[in-house]
Amino acid sequence: MTLTTSPIISRKTILVIDDEELCREMTGDCLSTQGFNTLEADDGHSALVEMGRSHVDLIVLDHEMPGMDGLSFLKTLRADPQRCRIPVIMLTSSTSKDVVVEAMRLGVRGYLLKARFTMAELVSRINAILSGSEPAQHVLMSTAPKPAAMPQHLPPHRPAAVRPRSGPDGTIAAPAAKPAVPNLVTRSAITEAILEITSTKTLAGVVAEVVALAGSGHASLGELTGILKRDPVLSSRVIQLACSSAYLGSKSKLATIDEAVRAVGAVAIRDLALTVGIFDSFPPDRADGMDLLRCWQHAFGVAAAMERLVPRSDRVAAGTPHLIGLCHDLGEIMVRQRFPREYATAVELANQNDCSVYDHFPAAFGISMSELVETLLRKMKLPAVISDPIAEFSKSARLPLEAHGSTLARALAIANFFAHALELTASVEEPIAPALVCDCRTALLPTARLDWSNSRADATTTISALSKLKSDEAMALSRPSIAKQTCNVGYMRDHAFCELDPIEAALEALCDVTTLDKAARPDDLHGLSGLVVLCPAADNSLAAEALRLRGLAGVTIPILQIVPPKSHGLMPDAMAFETIAYPVTLKRLSRYISMLAQA
Repeated sequence: MTLTTSPIISRKTILVIDDEELCREMTGDCLSTQGFNTLEADDGHSALVEMGRSHVDLIVLDHEMPGMDGLSFLKTLRADPQRCRIPVIMLTSSTSKDVVVEAMRLGVRGYLLKARFTMAELVSRINAILSGSEPAQHVLMSTAPKPAAMPQHLPPHRPAAVRPRSGPDGTIAAPAAKPAVPNLVTRSAITEAILEITSTKTLAGVVAEVVALAGSGHASLGELTGILKRDPVLSSRVIQLACSSAYLGSKSKLATIDEAVRAVGAVAIRDLALTVGIFDSFPPDRADGMDLLRCWQHAFGVAAAMERLVPRSDRVAAGTPHLIGLCHDLGEIMVRQRFPREYATAVELANQNDCSVYDHFPAAFGISMSELVETLLRKMKLPAVISDPIAEFSKSARLPLEAHGSTLARALAIANFFAHALELTASVEEPIAPALVCDCRTALLPTARLDWSNSRADATTTISALSKLKSDEAMALSRPSIAKQTCNVGYMRDHAFCELDPIEAALEALCDVTTLDKAARPDDLHGLSGLVVLCPAADNSLAAEALRLRGLAGVTIPILQIVPPKSHGLMPDAMAFETIAYPVTLKRLSRYISMLAQA
């Protein structure tokens, strides 16, 4: 969430009153990042004491609290001639009609349900009240659930025009209504789950020391082995993983950490210790199904990719990229573990609405994925060098590379795109986007092609060893979601894009690919089933060249042009030519490949 506050509003003081520590801290932390001074109290009595010591400009108030509840506090506040005009927003889980009516009578300026609000909505409302842009009369949010309700501070959604379908009798059929997104899990339930998980599954003891050592940049081999030797269980798990086929081969035998270090190296042992420690904090259960294992498979794949993408430097400690990749998916993993049925329902609704489950997350779970991730990592007490890039990435996870600012967040975006392209993911609807040369060079990231051929096997081996999968389970996990088609597709990429190309990797996972450039000849198109052309914004010259080559070759192979978001691409009056914008998905690309294979 990125909101801009005025210099005057940024100095205002907000008092957050809530007996739930996690909810109080989350609200206070969010408001602090937006430039407000924040105070906290756990009930009405302590709030009155705090107001006796400090000036307060606005109050965010819960109702159901021990001691003095929200309405009792409101009555006391309105009876005080010096403080009776302080604006109050109620943020509560109470849907009682009597509470709502009494809150209105006592002059609240907003009534937000914890199960339905977003932090962006709360900040927007606070800004409006303190700037005087909101009318003084009571503002009440309905407590009755409404299908696909839009936040009040957003303009109404205007759907794009859709060409109506004609029925068999020639009549125009009305477009099918998209299913509404219900609230499947309350915000309170999510925050309680975070609190419960982090109170019992924080990275404590030896694992926390390894994490701190990896993030410090001053780790020595002696310190690492010394730490691991103090935890026989962790040591044995690390040795077991070091003996797996991903490192030495299943026939190798290692007995001690020292032997493991000599066999695979200190860096590999450090990464193995981090992998085991994080994984054992969120172990998958067979009841969660294969999708949760695929989430971990994705995390391991991204962690390995981060190690290859982030350049070695004094500013980024060894082990940091691996940890970032390993932890970036913990929010989704937590929700899948704690609310498997609800998550499956959200995924099904997203598929029906032809969008990502993350688009439905605020409505379905009462909290955005980025906010959930930030809260979870903060409660796990991960170092800022780990949590900050993940938090930055999560706010723009489905956007192209240029949406990510820092080197580590940008590397995480590329690593994710490659993991999605290699089918190291639980869904074929995840985004895949290319990288512009300028975006990689400004972040000091590589631009040349890397070999990812072993990435899927290595990630599968790791999850199989850690979860002790049976052979049939490991085989199912290693099997791609979409089978490779027997056809050959030509791929033309503008020089503005890197050879480090997730879209090319996705195509290679789906079919055979022949890479072409502007020097290609008409004869090069013979034997191809189709042609994919990647063009930058406002430059369709490569697409025009592809059309020219097709005409000279005398073939009618379909051309798919991929362009940046909000670009129109080339719109020729030609047959078998289609333009789509990236990010693309495996599902979308496979639809094009399947059409070619069946032609």
